[in-house]
Amino acid sequence: YSLFRSILLRKDRSRALSIAETTAVSSAAGWTNVLLNHPLWLVVTRMQVTKKSLRAVIRELLAAPDGSRRAFYRGVAPALIMVINPVVQFVFYERFVTVLLRIRKSKRNFRASDLFLMG
Repeated sequence: YSLFRSILLRKDRSRALSIAETTAVSSAAGWTNVLLNHPLWLVVTRMQVTKKSLRAVIRELLAAPDGSRRAFYRGVAPALIMVINPVVQFVFYERFVTVLLRIRKSKRNFRASDLFLMG
């Protein structure tokens, strides 16, 4: 998230992101996470379900009829769709913090009740 946010705010780091920008940045971060980690998740799940070794699972995936690298991304579409849930939560959280800071007119000086509502 921080990388994508810094790229978006290259010129003016002090301004807050709009709702659309926060949604775009959060989505990009979530999709990147899924695309980088999905092969790991797939191998671990296969190892747990089939009780096979790491080497056996990787050999099985590489020997798949649909191609070697493609096999590691089976089922990635639902994982990408599931990125929507944390994106929505994060956008609401960011907006809530921005509004709360305006109301309090302070710099991150939250009361316990504020932190409870944020959580």
